[in-house]
Amino acid sequence: MNIHIKKSLLENKIYIILFQLCVIANAVFGEAKEAFVISKVFMLLFFLGIAFKIFASGTRIVLGKSVILPFFFVFYEIISCAWAFNQEVAISQLVTQLQLFVLFFFSYVYIKKIGRLEDYYNAMYLSGIGLIFYSLYVYGGLSGFLAIMSTGHRMGDLIGNQNTYGLVFANAALVALYYFFFNNEKRYILLAGLFLFFGLSSGSKKVVFLLILGLFFLILSKYGVRKLFKVIVYSFTSVLVGLVLIHLPLFSTILERLESYLSITGNISDNIRAELIRFGLELFVENPFLGYGLNNYYLFHWSGVYSHNNYIELLVSLGFIGFIVYYLIFIKSAITLIRKKKYLKPIHFLLAFSILSSFIFDYGMVQFYSKDIWILMGVMLAEVDNILMIRSESRNNILVIAKGRN
Repeated sequence: MNIHIKKSLLENKIYIILFQLCVIANAVFGEAKEAFVISKVFMLLFFLGIAFKIFASGTRIVLGKSVILPFFFVFYEIISCAWAFNQEVAISQLVTQLQLFVLFFFSYVYIKKIGRLEDYYNAMYLSGIGLIFYSLYVYGGLSGFLAIMSTGHRMGDLIGNQNTYGLVFANAALVALYYFFFNNEKRYILLAGLFLFFGLSSGSKKVVFLLILGLFFLILSKYGVRKLFKVIVYSFTSVLVGLVLIHLPLFSTILERLESYLSITGNISDNIRAELIRFGLELFVENPFLGYGLNNYYLFHWSGVYSHNNYIELLVSLGFIGFIVYYLIFIKSAITLIRKKKYLKPIHFLLAFSILSSFIFDYGMVQFYSKDIWILMGVMLAEVDNILMIRSESRNNILVIAKGRN
């Protein structure tokens, strides 16, 4: 009996490691020019591990109702290739989308049957640590990193997209702050500060907005409106510390970008993005229901770039139908979390914020083409199903007790 339990625990640890390595490798190497293959290898290992669990171990997988919408969404992506403006481009993107769906499915199975929500957020936290070491390696150590950063250069360009690079650290910082607020582990403040430094080095405005929004969300979740004084004090202190930080000479780049963004005239990059949105809306109006096919937006715009906006990319690619189905996945999950709040744990505040931030950052990023959002989708829907299962079991227990009394 003890041998069987120890073997089961060992197997679970292996699956936890495979899942977390998949998340970490995607965050650290997912956009790295030289090390992208590493993320592919760990993703494949995760696939093989979960497939073995399903088929060789005889694990029974019961899919919840929540997965109906993702299945329908991918089916709609498949059939949309039939009317795509450029079918070759659409089919090429579809191959990627099918891989992302497999990633979603295995992430769902992992959280539903094997792991916990905490495994996902621990992996996000560890991703920040991993990316620090990889950044120092790429930029020639701490001295090399600081020397390049001091010139006003946006860090992360040698690894991938600076915004994505910075957001890995921002998310890791928020998980560290969650541990500080909810577990009262003070050492995580220092780690959050380290993540904040590397995140701001990217010069990404998104990092600042995510940290402000996430920190306020955590403070409000911890203390609630009944302790409004603490909420105000912590929020004010955080903003004050943040203002002092970004006014340091080392972070002059991000300060300049924020000032430019908040100015009346804006900057070239933001103005181009606004024009991409306007153009996308015009395309959508001309073909509102079916769209033009996956990844076809860039074929219409003179710049030859994608829309940089998830809402526009969905509307142009899959029309109103695809847009509604995709966002219903997140809206229904959010509604479930709100309605079943008495079954939630503190870690669910992070999940709620992940859903909220996905809506906000969809304005400046095309996320439905990325691994990150499909992993989140799998984790989110599995956790929603687990919450509904707890509620159902609780209701059944009440019924059994009531019958026993009768």
